[in-house]
Amino acid sequence: MPRKPGHHKVILERFLDLVVEYHDRERGMAFYASKLCITPKYLSSIIRSVSGRSGPEWIDSYVLLEAKNMLKYTDMPIKQIVAALHFDNPSTFFKFFRAHTGMTPSEFRG
Repeated sequence: MPRKPGHHKVILERFLDLVVEYHDRERGMAFYASKLCITPKYLSSIIRSVSGRSGPEWIDSYVLLEAKNMLKYTDMPIKQIVAALHFDNPSTFFKFFRAHTGMTPSEFRG
């Protein structure tokens, strides 16, 4: 008989569901912790202990996936992608994208 997932695993799953829904506009752990009615510190420790990754790493990976999909599969101008993903400005987006991929959004789109 399969074991029921532990409480921490359930919290991780709920966090990831929220990230899928809000990653394009919410990047702070405080937002997700508040949605789950726990403290950011407690949420961070649960995520790291269950998944081996930090909360911000999960959020960034979803943002990056979304950005890559928009660059590869749409003709949206980069400025529009910046706005859609709620980056403050194109420079912030370029730095984020380059830090995670080693290339600029334009190079990725190629």
